[in-house]
Amino acid sequence: MKDHGSILSKTVLISIMLCLVAVCVLRVGLSQVSGDPVVRVQPSKTDVRVGDTFSVSVVIESVKNLYGLDVTLRWDSSVVQFQSVDLRLGVESHSGGVLHEDFGSLIYVADDNASETEYHLAATSVAPASSFNGSGTVFVVSFKAVGVGSSALALETELADHPLPGETANLIDHVVVSGSVESSEDGSGGSGDGDLFILFLIGIAVVVSVVAVVVVIYMRRR
Repeated sequence: MKDHGSILSKTVLISIMLCLVAVCVLRVGLSQVSGDPVVRVQPSKTDVRVGDTFSVSVVIESVKNLYGLDVTLRWDSSVVQFQSVDLRLGVESHSGGVLHEDFGSLIYVADDNASETEYHLAATSVAPASSFNGSGTVFVVSFKAVGVGSSALALETELADHPLPGETANLIDHVVVSGSVESSEDGSGGSGDGDLFILFLIGIAVVVSVVAVVVVIYMRRR
């Protein structure tokens, strides 16, 4: 009986440890749900056929006091080819965009250039424009799939706040979430998505928790 109880105790301990590990992994996977600003490629995963054209957006979520931005999007030119970009700067003229051009001010675009492998945008509001708060789309890029394979849609970003008079701007801490595209001859690119993985982890955490509770109840009845 003692050995049996010892085995059950170890089972409970292992179950609880597994549950804690699953919860920790979930917290990492769901860190984007926090109040931290996020810059992401949307959709995060795109499956296309060679010859298809498609678009991805770069969006900013839950930002406060945004006044300037520097965004670089990179890709593999053997898989996808840049076609065009649609800027969404100035919410007064682009509903759902980012940055303000109110009080008669204009947004200053310091760089807006695309090469075979990357697109770079650097822009800032100009006083007396208001700072931007909330979420919005920075730009939408159109691509054409030109080869079979996978390409990361890698983001490199800097966000700057609205400086006080006589002071310089500060960088805004944020999370960066890059994307990817899978190109195939028949459009049967690899499946899977970060959201599905998170749901899988949630399922594991729930199952482990239920097992732990059942074992504890069983031990008490013994």
